[in-house]
Amino acid sequence: MTDTTERAGVDNAGVRAGTMPPETLAALDASIAKWDRIAESGDECTSLGPGACPLCRLFYEDDCHGCPVRRATGGRFCEGTPYGAADYEQELICDDDSPDPTAFRAAAREEALFLRAIRPIGVTLPTPEPYHD
Repeated sequence: MTDTTERAGVDNAGVRAGTMPPETLAALDASIAKWDRIAESGDECTSLGPGACPLCRLFYEDDCHGCPVRRATGGRFCEGTPYGAADYEQELICDDDSPDPTAFRAAAREEALFLRAIRPIGVTLPTPEPYHD
């Protein structure tokens, strides 16, 4: 676990122990699933940027205000998270400067771990009511 991941779990902003709006929690869970898929898929040139991030779709246009990642790190645009390392390693792979995806996949796993570390403990999304016609 990285220093960033460890700090996120004990953040003074209350991200870990606090509550989170359902829409934000759903986006966080989708972001965790995205990074898990990226780390395991073998598709190193998949889009990582804001257009492919469920959290960014909610918060990017407002300089990340309200984003749990920004609350945990204090930085905009995922500054201070493993995202930067994943982005860098992806550029090396996709520009054919590095044929070995090991470092990219490790950074993607670290990003997933980081996001898990900022997820509120014991908070689940409400189960949708069954649809009845």
